[in-house]
Amino acid sequence: MPSTTFDALLAEFQKALPGLTVRYKPDSLFMRMIGSILFFNPEFYARYATTFGATVYMSSLQWVLDNPDSAKAVLAHEAVHVDDYRQHPVTYTLGYAFPQGLALVGLLAVFAVLLATHSLIAVVALAVGALLFVAFVAFSSRAAFHAAGVAFWTAIVAWLLGAVLANHLWGGLAVAAVLLPLAPWPSPGRVRWELRGYTMSLAAILWTTGSIPEETVAWAAAHFTDFSYYRMSWDKADIAARFAANVAALKSGEFVKREGRMFELAYKKLGAGAGG
Repeated sequence: MPSTTFDALLAEFQKALPGLTVRYKPDSLFMRMIGSILFFNPEFYARYATTFGATVYMSSLQWVLDNPDSAKAVLAHEAVHVDDYRQHPVTYTLGYAFPQGLALVGLLAVFAVLLATHSLIAVVALAVGALLFVAFVAFSSRAAFHAAGVAFWTAIVAWLLGAVLANHLWGGLAVAAVLLPLAPWPSPGRVRWELRGYTMSLAAILWTTGSIPEETVAWAAAHFTDFSYYRMSWDKADIAARFAANVAALKSGEFVKREGRMFELAYKKLGAGAGG
């Protein structure tokens, strides 16, 4: 079982967030599916925690046991996401997904083109790819994991190509509506919500160790401009400035007062070791 301190922090968050649960990615077929699709972040499955609804998926139970302080920081980070989603369900979901989420509209257009032109070949290709994807994901080996991703994206490409072949004009427009949003465009909404999450991570480090190393702040900031979150920001200077302001506010105590109950709760549980 995870350490008592981790369990105690989880229990405290569960009082404020009824239904909050922690699961582990190796035990989740859903997480294996997501991880095999996200080719741009090969460490998604092994190194990142992920939250859907009120469920926090930690990388593994062994990681929690081996890294108790880091596990608490990650749990606090994800609790912020759960709370933000419950407080702002529409703006959180749309803001986090924008603009890449617009590709779903394009996929509906592709489906409409295929349906209107009775293009069964692409539909069959998608179905076969989907079946292979699920079959490969069911196995936990690294080879099967990569094969699942290949099957998924091959099926999508076949589907898009089928739409273009079925109708050059409308199919081409529908495919463009899928591909254009999928580029690594900046996502202000994702930056907003992840900045709160990573500030909580830094707060947990401050409150458990008494300081926040500069390299840790740089590590957090790097996630915003690399492919960890699909390059959600292109402006390194802006992200660095935002983190600098938040760290200063954490050290003064102003951030906790300003940002609400999850930060107050975490501070009460972890803040005995806080320093200036």
